[in-house]
Amino acid sequence: MKRIAHFASIAIWDYGRTWRLAQSLSKRYKVEIHARAPFEHRTIDGIEVYGYPGEQTFRERYERIKVFRQKLLSDPPDAVQVDSPEQLPMLLEAKWRKKIVTVFDSHEYYPDVARFAPYAQGAIRQPVFQWIANNIIPAMVRRADATICGDYPTGRYYESCGVKNVVPLINYLFLHELERELPVRPPNHPELHHGGILSHDRGGVLMLDALEMLNKRGNAARMIFTGSPPTDPALLPWDQAVTKRGIEHLVEHRGYVSTEENNDLMAEAKLALILTKVERSRYNFPQKIFYYLGWSVPIIITKLPALEEVLPPDLPGVYYVPEDATAIADMIERVLADEPARQKAGEAARKWILENAIWEPQEEKLFAMYERLFGE
Repeated sequence: MKRIAHFASIAIWDYGRTWRLAQSLSKRYKVEIHARAPFEHRTIDGIEVYGYPGEQTFRERYERIKVFRQKLLSDPPDAVQVDSPEQLPMLLEAKWRKKIVTVFDSHEYYPDVARFAPYAQGAIRQPVFQWIANNIIPAMVRRADATICGDYPTGRYYESCGVKNVVPLINYLFLHELERELPVRPPNHPELHHGGILSHDRGGVLMLDALEMLNKRGNAARMIFTGSPPTDPALLPWDQAVTKRGIEHLVEHRGYVSTEENNDLMAEAKLALILTKVERSRYNFPQKIFYYLGWSVPIIITKLPALEEVLPPDLPGVYYVPEDATAIADMIERVLADEPARQKAGEAARKWILENAIWEPQEEKLFAMYERLFGE
């Protein structure tokens, strides 16, 4: 049985993507993952998982990659898969020296950094890093045997940047995730939910401003945030940003919570907010959309171009808004004011997800890619 090694830059269960790919591949191949995890080694569902500490400094990440490289060259698998540009030199060395099949899982990286540069945004402003990002990294991506793209749905964007052998794999949900028993919404539970980082391009200020407007109108809505602490300077310190708007009694930021708790909070909400700034994230596709809609929770979202490639334009339960706090407040007010219509839209969205956005059919594209690469 051929062996595939995945060297991940993220925690093993972040976004569900790393684990999702591994679960699928383990049906046909021997799979091992090297990822951030709170243990050194475990075998989980037949998959060998090797953990390393999270939140590493640049030097610690460099040392980790050195360890990855030594393991890769001393005990070469049949194929190696990486998901970070900083691992690309290791990937290509393995291809050159050991004749290993190489796959780049683009995760959230976009090859044409001249047009869009979410990766290393702080460093990218420096000319030398910008030159590397615009020239060296795309050249290395193009030399991998295949590129899996998840955030940009069809792969056309990658192909326009000269990346060949692109396999689009959208992070659809497993059917069993959608068939879970939905939690009963507790009495007086906050109506709104947002999960994820509150960086400068994720609309945190717009959300708080919209909540302030609703409160002043006498139609206050309560909201739970989960995920990493805010990094947008306009939201720091968080308590002050909330208090100055007079909404401290309406907003709760729970920070990191378990996957199970976060899923429950998502499913218990009446409405979800996903307000990514279009200019900064025009090629992004927020994977949490599938979870909210799959659990009958309508979403208010900015109209990112990538959405048009996946969601039908008139899908019930998806409410598009401009990057304007007043428009967002108006939409929240409108959706929450008509509970029967909100429930009907949520149920219709769930039906579409169950019929069109399931991961299992995506596996066939993954299997076909590796069969071609292995010459099977």
